[in-house]
Amino acid sequence: MQEVPKELDGGLVIKHTVSPEDQKLGMMFFEEKDGSTTEVTIMSLAIVHYEEENDYYVFMCDQNWDVQDDYKVDSVDDGIAWAEKNFDVEKKQWV
Repeated sequence: MQEVPKELDGGLVIKHTVSPEDQKLGMMFFEEKDGSTTEVTIMSLAIVHYEEENDYYVFMCDQNWDVQDDYKVDSVDDGIAWAEKNFDVEKKQWV
């Protein structure tokens, strides 16, 4: 896994967590225009904040820290709670 970036998609990484011992946190499936399906493994999550916004985002990333999807939250604590519920990530796993 690559080093944790300081920024993702132009936003500042406030907190992050990486799957333990390279186990996957989850899977995402994308349907392509030709009808085929692409499977992406989610290996890390990041809570990101944009300077010009009040909200935060939980970014779901692959092993290269490429953002695959995001979820908008009101605060860092809300992002951690959302990740606990949806990815079985405990609060103590966030850095």
